[in-house]
Amino acid sequence: MGKTDKMQTKLQFEAWQTPRSRDRCREELGAVSEDQESDAEPELRHSPVAMQGSLATINSKIDSLFYRMDRMTEWLDKHVERVDKAEHRISAVEDDCNTVSQEQTQADRTVAVLRANVENLEAHSRRKSDS
Repeated sequence: MGKTDKMQTKLQFEAWQTPRSRDRCREELGAVSEDQESDAEPELRHSPVAMQGSLATINSKIDSLFYRMDRMTEWLDKHVERVDKAEHRISAVEDDCNTVSQEQTQADRTVAVLRANVENLEAHSRRKSDS
């Protein structure tokens, strides 16, 4: 990680530590902001009912995130399986191509031997007809 990357990361971390960022995070989790919390009556702020409500909201958000993660995991597993099958098919095609290439090489050698034999026979035939 370069010096500029470290500096950028540090600035992002410091920016996240601002009260405004913390409030945004709390709002995303369904909790109240620090300003709203300080405006609330002290007995309401720390009441078991308020805490249970916040915990229930947070737990609901967490459950939702885990559900979404499970769906994403299933989706990824399906796609990994598809990629594996595609790689297997590609490997089979490559093997077929290698086999065809080897057969072509063997056929080229056979043709070369046959041509040499034909040339030898023609030369032998010419010599015989000359004599």
